Amino acid sequence: MNEALPDEFDVIIIGTGLPASVVSGALSRINKKVLHLDRNDYYGGSWSSFNIKSVETFLQNPYDSADDEHTSNIEVSENEEFVPILQNKNFITKAECSCHLKHSEKTEEPAQLTSPSADTCQSDEVEQSCHSKPESLKSGEIPITEGVQRTEESTKVEDCNDPATQGDGDSVEKEKELGTQELYKAKTEEKVDVPEVVKPRFPHSEDFYKQWRHYNLDLSPKVMFSRGLLVELLIQSNVSRYLEFRNVTRTLTFLDGSKELQRVPCSRADVFSSKFVSVVEKRILMRLFTLCANYKDHEQEYQDFKEKTFLEFLASRRLSLKAQHFVLHSIAMVSETASTLDGLAATHKFLHSLGRYGNSAFLWPSYGVGEIPQAFCRFSAVFGGTFCLRRYAVGFITDKTTGRCTGIVDNTGQKIRCETLILDDLNLPHGANTTSTSSVDRAIYVIDSTVSKSDTEQVSLVTIPPRCDNPAVRLIEAGPLCCVCPKNNYIVHGAMERTDDVTDSPKKRFQPMEEMVFSGTANDETNIEPEVGAGDNQSRKPVVLWSCHFTMTDTNTDNSTLPPNVITLHGPRMDLGFDRAMKEAREVFLRICPDEDFLPRAPDPEEIVFDDEGYNTENNGTIPATPEDGGGDYVEEEEEELDEPAAESHEMAQNAHDVQDALPAQEEDGAGHNPQQSNGNET
Repeated sequence: MNEALPDEFDVIIIGTGLPASVVSGALSRINKKVLHLDRNDYYGGSWSSFNIKSVETFLQNPYDSADDEHTSNIEVSENEEFVPILQNKNFITKAECSCHLKHSEKTEEPAQLTSPSADTCQSDEVEQSCHSKPESLKSGEIPITEGVQRTEESTKVEDCNDPATQGDGDSVEKEKELGTQELYKAKTEEKVDVPEVVKPRFPHSEDFYKQWRHYNLDLSPKVMFSRGLLVELLIQSNVSRYLEFRNVTRTLTFLDGSKELQRVPCSRADVFSSKFVSVVEKRILMRLFTLCANYKDHEQEYQDFKEKTFLEFLASRRLSLKAQHFVLHSIAMVSETASTLDGLAATHKFLHSLGRYGNSAFLWPSYGVGEIPQAFCRFSAVFGGTFCLRRYAVGFITDKTTGRCTGIVDNTGQKIRCETLILDDLNLPHGANTTSTSSVDRAIYVIDSTVSKSDTEQVSLVTIPPRCDNPAVRLIEAGPLCCVCPKNNYIVHGAMERTDDVTDSPKKRFQPMEEMVFSGTANDETNIEPEVGAGDNQSRKPVVLWSCHFTMTDTNTDNSTLPPNVITLHGPRMDLGFDRAMKEAREVFLRICPDEDFLPRAPDPEEIVFDDEGYNTENNGTIPATPEDGGGDYVEEEEEELDEPAAESHEMAQNAHDVQDALPAQEEDGAGHNPQQSNGNET
């Protein structure tokens, strides 16, 4: 897109990562003039989702080859300075992709088999075999074809010449029927050697890649706490109308010495129905959960453990090693060295989210995490934001007198002025002090069955605690109902924290986990457990059909070395949810607009009132804001019974609502998700 853009905006944002997209939507919502650019042809940046072909292409070459070709001919005045903006080339490293499926072997088609009594044959060789006497026949035996021919001839002779036959029609019919039965018996008794067609257990690589559009693979897979900051923001701003979600229905883990994944009892129902927890442990666990849910009001319970680890606190509550494992690694999801306060806060966060949307604490976005930044970009565009993909800033211009950024120069050479410039984690100002703050080793697997047997499809969160020298690993499994893969496949995302002293490749670091969870790869049949039967297909460990491994690094830029109106954002890290990204987006917004509300509720289409001056969407009195919509704090209240006058009023309102529903519905542009739209297309 080389069209000329307006020469001035309030805010220019470079990169469409999640925090940048949230800030873009929040600024457009309060009528700020926003320009949002991205050098890629897809949305999301380091939070994107790709189909399987695109992720292979991206991991092979994640950076734009034409990086600095536009920076050499930039002309600025004597009182200005040009600062190039470069790509973050430490974002993706050590990438490897592998398809573990065999190629199809092209073989000649076998000759078409014909019946021995056929009128014609497909080739001379087959014709000869049809009319020649089989070697296996004993002396005196008649070949089937010859017997058939003689039977037909004898039938004709009898029909034409025998007077007795001519006079008795019933006997003729009986003889014909008897001859037909003998012919059928001769055909059925003959044995024809037909080669058995064995269907391969796994598809060939060519068939696998034919469904490449059905995959949505995340660079940064995360789950959403049901009462986390992202969910509250989606409800408050009404951006949730652009998204679809599924519950994370189970949490799994490996117990010490166990070779199979065990389900973690999280809720009250899970605790009392679990077969792995004794009756005494169930009561102790429930008392612990009650304490953690309101730990701030019972400080005396943990007063002596504030300076100790959370593991020591759990041991003091008389929890068994098994129960300690469940709480530490699968509910609080903290390390063994975490403090008691950190552990209590993490457990409280989990329990606070539990039960809001079913018997689960987490939500998973359908079509992948990459849909979330796209939703906020769509929201920004609805309120006037300008978006241009395949267009980016080659640098920004600063005023030497004030030290502030005055605008950017894009890759077409156009100079665009702005009051504030925001850069996401994939765009780094030249000369700024940067440090690598967090690195995560990632793995993505396409497998042929679920990691743990289940009667229905599950969205699973798997926590594997550290063992010996192997670090902790977190897995997220999603299936076809999440719209991330085709039928009979599952996607498993793996994440493992990487420190500076680690030298092994991501692929090597994930090998111990792969040996625990998977039975092998599809092209290594010696390591694959035998398939017992169709009914036991899910009882075995899954087989890996395709995999990739890579390292993602988040770079921290020292903002003190930049102009005061240039802001940089962080990328995804190892944390499970989105709270850190949402806090950062809110802080950036309040830094630019300290007196404005952060993402107030957007009106529904039926609430928009048009007038001569345009349209007014504020305070029209159509639908009052509710706590669920961001109109106040969420407070659980019991439903009150309606008295007779109130019930009558409620019935009248319902009738009016039914009449309104009978009218033609007004279609809302962009309110639904189009499953055919692949991730990364322009909004």
